[in-house]
Amino acid sequence: DALMRPFVLSFDARGRVRTLSAPEFPATFEAVTDLSHQFDDLLVRLPSAPLALGLVWEDTAVVETRGANDAFFRAERVIRSRVVRDTVIGGESAWVIESVQRNTVTGAQRVKGQPLLVRTKLSGADSGLVVFSTQNGRMLARQRVGRLAGTLTYEGGPQPVVLPLEQRYENPVSPIP
Repeated sequence: DALMRPFVLSFDARGRVRTLSAPEFPATFEAVTDLSHQFDDLLVRLPSAPLALGLVWEDTAVVETRGANDAFFRAERVIRSRVVRDTVIGGESAWVIESVQRNTVTGAQRVKGQPLLVRTKLSGADSGLVVFSTQNGRMLARQRVGRLAGTLTYEGGPQPVVLPLEQRYENPVSPIP
């Protein structure tokens, strides 16, 4: 029920993405995840200075949403990037950019039909490479690997129930031929 549903995104010349609209997902997703910000970190965050070999920059990206019944979501990414080399892909000159992100995610929402509030706290890091075209100013490819760890806490019962939570992910992006 969630596949092939369109998102409408806007992004600026520095790679900052804004979700203009996200599809409505099935009700079964509500208690599991909020996918409306799925593409906030799709593109590399570029510096204000022109890209050059050895250039290092840092950026911070924060996404916050608030909903009804104490629901909220906050994700903060501190991104450190560096141009490590040049390359050529399909005849197109490009920079290879190495990035490391420190991530912190917190959220809460009521459990439907229950007197419970579930809180999520995760933190961790990911790292990867981006290939960015010097000719056309576009991302040609990206590879990222990361790990987040933390807790899922249910409040509202006789005592809080705290469960460990870990997420590992690989996130490759490549052009469709």
